[in-house]
Amino acid sequence: MTIDELLDEHTTEIAALTRRLLGHLAAATDWSETRVYAGWHGVGLHHVDLGYVVGIFPRADSVRVLFEHGHMLGEAPYLDGSGQTRFVDFECWDDARLATVDDLLDRALSV
Repeated sequence: MTIDELLDEHTTEIAALTRRLLGHLAAATDWSETRVYAGWHGVGLHHVDLGYVVGIFPRADSVRVLFEHGHMLGEAPYLDGSGQTRFVDFECWDDARLATVDDLLDRALSV
């Protein structure tokens, strides 16, 4: 499955937000691979040295940016979840939430 096929199931707004977030995160570091997970309905970004770090999961009315080892990243605004993973949900492009994601990504890449 391709990213386009995954996003075909979503509104134009959610598809565009997903692509924009994916582009932002993909430009942030040296990713070795982007994988589409049809079963999980998301896209995972795998770092050259660290493996799976972050995923983007489009939903009916939002897009979730999920950190695989979020429990190790500490507290942050907009960060939610329990167990191993933590996430930030976007209903639209939001610079404050994006700043949180950028900070969390920096933390995740330095673990």
